[in-house]
Amino acid sequence: MIPCALRRAPTGRGAQSKPPFVNRLENELSPATPEVRRTRRRAEVLPLPADEAPTGGLHGVLHGLAAILLLLGAAAIALVVDEGLLRQKMVWSRGLLMAAACVAALAQACAGQFSLRGATWLAAALVPGLLALLHPIHTAVASPILAHDEIQRLLLIPLCAWTASTLLARGPWRRAFLVLLGCCALLVGAYAMLQKLGNFGLVRQLLGLLEGAGLGSADAAPDWLPQTLLTQAVRATNRSYAGFGNPVFLGDWLVLTTPLLLADALASRSPWRWISALAAGLCLPAFMATESLGAWLGLGLAMLAGLWLLLPPGRPRRLMFAALLVGAPLLAWFGRDEFLRRRVHTLIWRDSWELFSLHPGGVGPGQFQIAFLPFASPELLAIHPRSDVIINDAHSEPLQLLVELGWPALLAVGVALLYGLLQVRQMLRQPWSDSHARALFVAALAGVVGCVGMSFVSPDLRFHVTMLALGLVIGFLFSMQPPLAVPLGAGPFGRLLVGLLALAGLWAAGSSTWERLRMVERLQPPAAPDVSPEALAAVEALRRAAEANAQDPAAWYAFGEALSGHRRFDEATAAFQRAMALDPGNVSIARSLGIVAALAGRYAEAVPHLRASLAERPDDGDVRYLLAYAAFGQGDLLTAAAEAEALLADEPDNVRALLLLERLRE
Repeated sequence: MIPCALRRAPTGRGAQSKPPFVNRLENELSPATPEVRRTRRRAEVLPLPADEAPTGGLHGVLHGLAAILLLLGAAAIALVVDEGLLRQKMVWSRGLLMAAACVAALAQACAGQFSLRGATWLAAALVPGLLALLHPIHTAVASPILAHDEIQRLLLIPLCAWTASTLLARGPWRRAFLVLLGCCALLVGAYAMLQKLGNFGLVRQLLGLLEGAGLGSADAAPDWLPQTLLTQAVRATNRSYAGFGNPVFLGDWLVLTTPLLLADALASRSPWRWISALAAGLCLPAFMATESLGAWLGLGLAMLAGLWLLLPPGRPRRLMFAALLVGAPLLAWFGRDEFLRRRVHTLIWRDSWELFSLHPGGVGPGQFQIAFLPFASPELLAIHPRSDVIINDAHSEPLQLLVELGWPALLAVGVALLYGLLQVRQMLRQPWSDSHARALFVAALAGVVGCVGMSFVSPDLRFHVTMLALGLVIGFLFSMQPPLAVPLGAGPFGRLLVGLLALAGLWAAGSSTWERLRMVERLQPPAAPDVSPEALAAVEALRRAAEANAQDPAAWYAFGEALSGHRRFDEATAAFQRAMALDPGNVSIARSLGIVAALAGRYAEAVPHLRASLAERPDDGDVRYLLAYAAFGQGDLLTAAAEAEALLADEPDNVRALLLLERLRE
C-alpha cells in the first residue's frame, strides 16, 4: 500500500498528477537522507490499495453481494439468540458466512485471479484442519460425525479470515463493517446489562411490564426464522450471556469487538465514531456482567497489547504499567466473588494430561468427550457427576488439540501463530499515512491476542460462533495488507472450474443450513393425553382388572400401556415390571418396560431391557434412539454416539437422533 503522505500531490489550479517515473526521478534527485530515499523507493513498489483498484461488471456485483452476506453473518453472530433445541446462532451465522465465502470465490473466478492477503499465514492455518482430516485414516474414531464436526471447526478460521480479508479490503465496506459492529455491540451490551440489573426489584418490574406488553413475543413466527435480541424478552440472570448461551462465549465476543470500537471512537473523524463510542461504553461494563475470569483475562491482554503498540517507548509505557498495577487490584476487588468461586479447571487439565500421556498420537478429532470418561478422577466426578454434567472439552484449546490430535497439531498451531506474528510485524514496520487505519490494525491485533490468550484457560473456541468471530477479526486485520494476486491457470476452463466449485459449495451451504433450520419443524410433538372422564375411568377399570388378576401378565401389560398413553411413565414402569416378573421372556413386555423407564428418567433400569429388545429387533428405530437417549442420560457418551449414528445410517432424516448429536456437540 502506498502511504498517501509519500505521493506527490498536484499543486495549483488544474494541476495534473505526474507519471510514476517522473516522481521517482525527482525523489532520487531531491535532497534527502539515504533512509528517506529507501523509504520512498520501498513505498513506490508496493501495489495500489484494493479500494483504488477498478471494479465493475459481474465481478463487482458478486463482490458486493458477498460483502452483504458477510455483514449479515457478522450480525447473526451478535444478535441471533442461541437458545432452544436448535443452535440458531451457529446455524445462521455459519450458513451466511459460508455463502459469503462461496460468492467471493465466484467473484474471484470472474476476475480470473485470487487475491490472497496473509497468504503465508493462511497456508499455515490450514495445517491443523488438514491434520484432523488425515487423522482418522490411521486411527479409528468412535464417532465419525463428531470428527467431521471438529474438522469443520478447525477450518472455519482460515476460511472466514480469507473471506473477510478479501471483502473488507475496500474502505466503504470496512466502514460498513465497523458501523454494523457498533450497532450490534449497542444491543448486546445493553441486553447484557439489563440481564444483570434485572436482579434488582425496580428493573425486574420494568422487564416484566415490557414482556407483558408483548416484547419478545414471537410465537407466531415459523421455527426456522431466527430469534434475535430484538424479539427476545430480557430475563434476569446472575451472569449475563446476552443470547450467546454462555457468559464465556459472550466474553470472547466482547474481547474481539471492544478494542475495534475503542480505536474507531478515538482515532476516527467520521460522525459514525459516536456509535462506536456508545457501544464501547456499554461493552466495558458488560465484561463485568459476565463474571468470567477468562473474559477479564482476555480483555487485559488485549488492552495491554494495544497500548504497548500504540504508545511510544519510554515514559508513556511506564505510565501504562503503573496504571495496570493500580487497576488490576481494583478489578480483583470488584470481582472478588468470581475469583473465589470454586473451579474444576485444574482437575480437568490434570485428567486430560493423563489421557494424553496414554495416547500421545491423539484420540482423534472431536473424540475428547468420549475418550475422557474413563480418565475422569473421583474428585472431578464428585463435583460433576456423569449423569448431571458432561465434560466435553479440556477447558484449554492447546490442551484439547494435544489430546485429540497429538504433538503435530500443537506444533502446526505454533507455526501458524509464528507466521502470523511475522507478517504483522512486517506490516507494523511499514510507514502508515492514515493514523485511523493503523489504530484499527492494532486494535484488531489486540483483540486476536486477547482471544488467543483467553483460549488457554477457557473453552470459548470450542463454540463454532467464536471461531467465526475470530476468523472475521483476523480477516479484518489482514485486509489492510497488500494482496498477492494468484492468476487462475488454464484460461477460461480454470475460471469455469473454480466457478462451478464455488456454486457447488454455495448450494451445499444453503441446503445444509435449510435442513438444519427445518429440523425442529419436522419433529412431531407428542400427542396430548386424553384427560376426559371416560378415558380416566377406562384407566381405573384396567387398574382394577390387573389387581383382580394379579397373576395375569396381560392384565398388567394392558394397564401399563394405558398409563403410558397418559404419560404417567413412573406408574407405567411399575405396571410393566409386574408383567415382566410374571412373564420374564416376553420381548414385547421388555420393549415397553425399557421405553417407559427411559422416558421416566430411570436410565439404569431402562438400558438392559432396551438392549435385549434391540438384540431381537435390530431395525427398531424407536428402541435404538431411546437406548442412545438413556446412555446420554447416564453420561455414557460412547454408547450414545454409537447408537445415534447407527440410527442415522439407517434413517438419515431421523430428527431425534440429529438433535441428540447436537446435544453431544455442546
